[in-house]
Amino acid sequence: MTEDRRAPRIAFFVLAQFLLIFLLVEGGLRLLRGRIPQLGALLHLETVSGRFGDAETTEELLAGSSLGFRPGRAAGGVRLNERGFATGSYAGTKAAATQRIAVLGDSFVFNDFPHEWMWHTLLDEKLGSDVEIVSLGVPATSPDFYLRLWQLEGRRVDADLVLVGLTIGNDITDDAVAPRDEQRRSPLLRHSLAARAARNATIVWRYRSTSVGSPIETDPGAVAPGEPLRRYAERFDEERLGLPLADFRELTWKRTVVSRNDRQEDLGLWLARLRPTLADIDAEVRATGARCVFVLFPDEYQVDSALRQSVLDEFGDGQSLAVGRPQNRLRRFFERQGLSYVDLLQSFRVAGQQEGLYRPQDTHWNRRGNQLAAEVLARELALPKAD
Repeated sequence: MTEDRRAPRIAFFVLAQFLLIFLLVEGGLRLLRGRIPQLGALLHLETVSGRFGDAETTEELLAGSSLGFRPGRAAGGVRLNERGFATGSYAGTKAAATQRIAVLGDSFVFNDFPHEWMWHTLLDEKLGSDVEIVSLGVPATSPDFYLRLWQLEGRRVDADLVLVGLTIGNDITDDAVAPRDEQRRSPLLRHSLAARAARNATIVWRYRSTSVGSPIETDPGAVAPGEPLRRYAERFDEERLGLPLADFRELTWKRTVVSRNDRQEDLGLWLARLRPTLADIDAEVRATGARCVFVLFPDEYQVDSALRQSVLDEFGDGQSLAVGRPQNRLRRFFERQGLSYVDLLQSFRVAGQQEGLYRPQDTHWNRRGNQLAAEVLARELALPKAD
């Protein structure tokens, strides 16, 4: 057989082998998804709904998240409790004199940051011994997830007040995609778990190979659920770079989409999708006898003017931003509906002119940013302060 005739057959054989391996990997990932917690982060794709409403239990809901259902494991500088959350046990009836505050949100509530430096831990300390804060944060989630989580877990928590953190940079867009963005997203990523895993593994490899320092490996040992892991804070490098610089700047530019003047129509569509979910969260919280307060977490580009200008110069091509537009639109909605809220943007913009409030190339608050959030909330919530 000549080389000319063999070449197509070899190419077909290689292609068939590749397709078979791809299908086996795809099938394996679909079979194991939800059963292996570590797969959650590997298969995460922003703006793709996890069909959270299908979950019938908290365990099932968490199993489909990037956190996974991991009771007793070390995560985010703390040992997870028996329900799989980075907080102390809240089972049973709380003390009569105790006011319990539950916190819902994404990585701004759950973060790989020392537990004792997190804003809700600091808020707990500021409010006094008769206040207990239960953190139900789950990374890489969105308002649809917060709603389903409260529906499943709210009665068990028995909270008096629920703080719902809304991260401006992604919570507005995570559960809905504007038509133009949907067209740009690769259909392979939208429908293939194997493609997502390959993409995310590449991102993780780039992150590990370019960041300063290394992640802290630790064992929960005998630490009680919800308690900080031993020596985690003293070993934590707050100056460790997060994303590679190019990835961080591109991500920042993507998150400005809610403030871009050429995307006002899309912002209207996103908010129209989001508002009923927020109203449902408030109603579900009130149905458990608790009060609901939405907390608006500003994105870094809204606070750091130098970062904002640099990404505009690199990606903007003459476009302009109305920095506070998403908060303004949300505040109007809250006020029309009689919903309670705390907007952190102005306090962060003022403080951000004097000091850094975010970790380098990370998008999350540093220690001072967490302190500022706790200070503002302790003042705005008008709850009893520590003696």
